[in-house]
Amino acid sequence: MCRLMEKIWAQGYSIYIHAHSQYHAQHIDKMLWHYKVERFIPHQLCHRIEEVQKTLPIHIGYKEDIYLPKEVLINFAETCPHFYQQFDRVVEILDMAEQRRKAGRQRYRVYQQAGCDVQSHTMTIN
Repeated sequence: MCRLMEKIWAQGYSIYIHAHSQYHAQHIDKMLWHYKVERFIPHQLCHRIEEVQKTLPIHIGYKEDIYLPKEVLINFAETCPHFYQQFDRVVEILDMAEQRRKAGRQRYRVYQQAGCDVQSHTMTIN
């Protein structure tokens, strides 16, 4: 997951990561801090909008009312966040767990019905 975020950021895109809970957001934050010692990925965990450093390229949040429009949304929530249409691209990461796959299929239908250009890619994790 960190590799994907690094790749998107390296291409010059700004990213908002929407976690499914505060705990999950903190976990992503911690993963990014420890991902590569030699290459820091600039990011911020967002708890309150007034604390957000808007100049950073990557923000991590978990509340529907606190998000920053960026170019790419990486959504980890079980539903489509109401603000997804404010992003140029939406990335959904699915694994083989049946419940998450089911929720992912539902989000896929929401995006399709909204007229989004939906593309899927298979990734392998080493």
